[in-house]
Amino acid sequence: MRTAASTAASALNTAPAATASPLRPTPGTTVSTAEIAHPKPAASRKVGLIGFGYWGQKLARAIADSSAFQLKKVHVRHPELLSQSERASLGDVPVTSRREELLGDPELEALVIASPISTHYRLCKEALESCKHILVEKPLTLSGKHATELAREARARGLTLQTDYTWTFSPGLEHAQQQLNQQRIGKLLSVQLRFQQLGRFRSHGVGPLLIVHMLAIAAMFVDLKRIQWRREDRNHRGDLITATRLTGASDDGVELVLEASLENPDKQRQLQLIGSLGRLDFDPLSSSSTVSIRRPRGSSPQDLKEVTESPFYSEESNNLGRAIDAFAATLAGERTDNLELSVTISCLLERLFSAGQEG
Repeated sequence: MRTAASTAASALNTAPAATASPLRPTPGTTVSTAEIAHPKPAASRKVGLIGFGYWGQKLARAIADSSAFQLKKVHVRHPELLSQSERASLGDVPVTSRREELLGDPELEALVIASPISTHYRLCKEALESCKHILVEKPLTLSGKHATELAREARARGLTLQTDYTWTFSPGLEHAQQQLNQQRIGKLLSVQLRFQQLGRFRSHGVGPLLIVHMLAIAAMFVDLKRIQWRREDRNHRGDLITATRLTGASDDGVELVLEASLENPDKQRQLQLIGSLGRLDFDPLSSSSTVSIRRPRGSSPQDLKEVTESPFYSEESNNLGRAIDAFAATLAGERTDNLELSVTISCLLERLFSAGQEG
């Protein structure tokens, strides 16, 4: 049976595969945007930023550290509410309350959108109609219909619409993909993910805040459109789901378990890939090895007496910078976008969490 996600994703015309952009060194985390002194090449692309909250400020720093982009304008609804340090971090980059100044600026090739999720559809639509490429904060939308509409508009106009699914640019997860492809743990039997933290409860629960990341990670190892999902909620705060467990199985027998909580102060980000010959563990918060393979001494993958092999450490603090690099490479035609993934996740979020319509 075809799901809404598969129907929407199959409607897109995907571009041919291309090589990934090279990774760059991790930038310093204490340097402000204004203090970053990397010279910009003449060919760097001029971009505007919509939104300067928690994630928008991270994006501004990543853009400033990129040799591929120049941040030329920032839009916020109330510039007068920016703190002195926030304004200083932008240096001489103009800040405006008029979005039209970015949409109508012919120098800006792309817009980076870091606004509330409920505004993504409207802002992306305006940007596409203004012939701007887009990098938007995750998720693209909470409506499958809206995500599909934006994707078709982007394809029709020949524009890039990319979502910053930062975990998909993790060097540790890319290494895990390589290990799986090399049959290091045999045939994949199960994908298990656990994300937990103490949440900031505003307008969204665990779906758009954590599950969205977990689905993007799961998509690196299985086809999300082939999964039949079930949801078991563990906790609520009013109408917000703050802890949940998703289980599913693909039509080729791979089981999935996604456990997410915004109620636990013990922050965790863990992935287990269980195969016929062993288990791969990914823990980006580990100070030793972020990826390791464990093989059973006996005949069962669940044998408690295991041998740890191939420890691998990856630097995970610059995945947002890698997402910026990937956006630049996509604009240059050097790699494909993640639009099909973005639409699929938006459709799944709507189906799994009955997300409301956006403005």
